Amino acid sequence: MQQEQQNAFNRQCISEALIRLMETKAYDDITVTEICRMAGVSRMTYYRNYSSKREIFSDYMKMIVDEFVRVQRAKDLKVRSYEMILAGFFYISVIMNALLSVWINQIYLQSYRMD
Repeated sequence: MQQEQQNAFNRQCISEALIRLMETKAYDDITVTEICRMAGVSRMTYYRNYSSKREIFSDYMKMIVDEFVRVQRAKDLKVRSYEMILAGFFYISVIMNALLSVWINQIYLQSYRMD
């Protein structure tokens, strides 16, 4: 069980490192070494958990959705369903806004790189 928790922690650190790097650097220019350095993990740990940057990003999106589901399930069952739906839309909009910001930054960095 402790190893599973460590793996989950490492995956979260790696995912967050990629997202942070994407805020300042074009996705295609980010290296595994940079991800490992920012996450504080070895390359062995990286490859034990992921095979590509695309897999990291996909896993990050899954973590966000899983967290949303966990929060919704933890809420008091007396909450009206429309309130849960509104809360869900708000949560998703915040996440989408953050991702949109990262993607816009990626487009800007790629266009800057082409000049």
